[in-house]
Amino acid sequence: MLYGKYQIINKITEDYMRDIEEMREPLPHWIQMLNEVLEEHMDNQLLTNEFLANQLEISERKFYRTIKNLTGLSPNLYIRKLKLQYAHDLLLTGNYLTVKEILPKIGMKSIKYFYLIFKQQFGYPPGSLLKERGLK
Repeated sequence: MLYGKYQIINKITEDYMRDIEEMREPLPHWIQMLNEVLEEHMDNQLLTNEFLANQLEISERKFYRTIKNLTGLSPNLYIRKLKLQYAHDLLLTGNYLTVKEILPKIGMKSIKYFYLIFKQQFGYPPGSLLKERGLK
């Protein structure tokens, strides 16, 4: 009887390890696909979980759980983080004279909200990047 328990435990362990190995492979590809969809629709103010889940051909629930498991962030926070990083990169290019010029490119309207969340993420206001380049 004891031998049977060990066989069951070994089988469960083997199945579990195989599942983990199978999960590891597609995850980076899935995030890459998500990031491509986000880049394509970065300027969309109404970028919803439903829209992104449909683009990736998965349910909203699976979309939420997958992002949360992979990044530790909710989809909204993950999207916001990517948009802010994109805005940061745009400000560094030197192609924009004001912060307000990049808001439509990242799908935001409120400059006050943008300043607030930009400073929360990077620790300095977006205008400081322009000051460093001598544009403001």
